[in-house]
Amino acid sequence: MTEYIRFVEDQRDWIEWRLDWLNDDDVPSDRLTERRIKDNCLSIYKYENDDQKTRILAAYGAMRNKAGNLDYICIMDNLLLDAGLEIDDTEPGITKDEEVNKLHSNIVHLSGKKLVQFVSLLLHEGIPDREFEKQLLLQINSNIKKGFLPKKGLSGEVKSRLAFYGLDDVLK
Repeated sequence: MTEYIRFVEDQRDWIEWRLDWLNDDDVPSDRLTERRIKDNCLSIYKYENDDQKTRILAAYGAMRNKAGNLDYICIMDNLLLDAGLEIDDTEPGITKDEEVNKLHSNIVHLSGKKLVQFVSLLLHEGIPDREFEKQLLLQINSNIKKGFLPKKGLSGEVKSRLAFYGLDDVLK
């Protein structure tokens, strides 16, 4: 089973999105504007098992400026491919975990029409989820101990939250 992760601002917006006036084949424009698109590309991460998924979540969480919950949507790779979305896996990710960076892909040549199609797939077929702050920090701590993530480079807030939960032993 191969799936992709797309990180989002608030997974609740992807669960409670139906509006009375919206047709079934349409998407709310709020979901379109949340996307961070650059050069007509959209970043996603591919995983094939729970260990890879957990490692992606920790790596992504470790590079954020703020601590807190991490929201995302998982979607099966065949749905993206069947929809004709082009996926390019040649550009590595930008996390501090080199193995996770190899799991990075971009949806490329993303036109407005294809963006609506992608958002529609996320809304109708994707599985919104949330990694709660404490669990995410436990994973970051574990991945630092395993050598997957460096001790340096975490934001002050992530370090502070690690300390709050007594998980800052890895930073010493």
